[in-house]
Amino acid sequence: MKLEITLGEILSIMATLIGILFAYRSLRSQIDIQNNQQKIEIFSEYTKRYQEIIVDFPENINEQGFELLSLKKEDYDKLMRKMRQYFDLSFEEWYLNNGGLLDSRFWNLWSGGMTTALSKPAFVDAWKIVKIHTVYGNDFEYFIEQKINSVRVLGS
Repeated sequence: MKLEITLGEILSIMATLIGILFAYRSLRSQIDIQNNQQKIEIFSEYTKRYQEIIVDFPENINEQGFELLSLKKEDYDKLMRKMRQYFDLSFEEWYLNNGGLLDSRFWNLWSGGMTTALSKPAFVDAWKIVKIHTVYGNDFEYFIEQKINSVRVLGS
């Protein structure tokens, strides 16, 4: 049995392969677009949640002289609710990153923000209180403690 392939058949096979290649590239492009849109939605959602938390922080919370325990009870309670939300949000971001579910650029931005926050006495004091009543797990708690310690070393 002799196999003969005509020029027309070769061209037909090549056209089919080129069509498959273009279809694959188009599908890959659509998947990339969807992935980027999902990343933007995640970033926007977490940014919105962060802004909803910090908008209620006292204006002077970032000052080195801010004293959490000097607040009136009502103000203290309100701030501690927001601090718990802040640490819950930080935990979610950390958890997503550890699961490989975050874009590294987002994580670097958020992790840097946590470092900045934990350079402030109000956040360190709040963390000491929050971790007494909330269990995030040893890994996250170690992560926060390392951030606090790294800021202390830099500030020394």
